[in-house]
Amino acid sequence: MTRRHISEMDLALASAGDLGLAGRLRVWFHARRCGQCAAALAQYAEVSRALRDSSGDDLLSPGAWAELSREMTANIRLGLAAGRIVDPQPEARALTPDAAGWRVAVVMATLTVVLASGWLLRRPVPIQGGPEMLSAVAEASAEGVGIHEGQAGLMLLSPDRESSVMLAGTSGGARARFIDEQTGQVTIHHVALED
Repeated sequence: MTRRHISEMDLALASAGDLGLAGRLRVWFHARRCGQCAAALAQYAEVSRALRDSSGDDLLSPGAWAELSREMTANIRLGLAAGRIVDPQPEARALTPDAAGWRVAVVMATLTVVLASGWLLRRPVPIQGGPEMLSAVAEASAEGVGIHEGQAGLMLLSPDRESSVMLAGTSGGARARFIDEQTGQVTIHHVALED
């Protein structure tokens, strides 16, 4: 069986603690079985530890990241202030009713089509015919089990023997079970209605 090794990037991220939980578990389980990946993981961990120990200004500490975040926020604010100096009225270029009019028209037309389609598809379609054609009936009788709808129907005729169990349910179905006394053979008829 060929084993796929963990990628170098995942090994480096796992050694620094920057890989997610599932990735760390995958790397850890693989490294337990693969000496080559375990050695590479140990090398990456050693380099990561040496980097942490050798950095005099402690770049990897949470305090350093907070300081970097503050500096980036200040730079963004400075850039926005410089932009206001160059172009003092950026709000004047906001979308005018003429420029935004076609976008609003497209959105309104799309919503109208969707709502009209939903309304049309939700309306019930009338069925042609009288009330006798509107419902199907499942029945179990001495002749067998069947289904009838209006003038049409299907009947599963029973053998010349009597049914041992005959059921007609309100859930839309009928069943009959026949047992041949000579051979012991069981015949089951089940007719189901579905909407």
